[in-house]
Amino acid sequence: MKNVGFKGVAVNTVKLKSGVTSPEHLETGVFRKHPLGRAVSDKDPSAFEGVAQQLRQGIIERWGDRDISFALSALMTVGVK
Repeated sequence: MKNVGFKGVAVNTVKLKSGVTSPEHLETGVFRKHPLGRAVSDKDPSAFEGVAQQLRQGIIERWGDRDISFALSALMTVGVK
């Protein structure tokens, strides 16, 4: 930002914790209603449910079967032009 004329540039990391979710909500958000799921369905509709179930099982094995939350962070950059 300094290279394009901003002054007082500061970059801060903002850390938050996600809300609590379930394996079913994650499966829906990252597969069933996501372009990835659409691509699987378009390529091989018979594989869709099996992939969704494998994803849910993997989520459960890694993070448990309820009350899942994640650490989130973002860089916030401010400056004056």
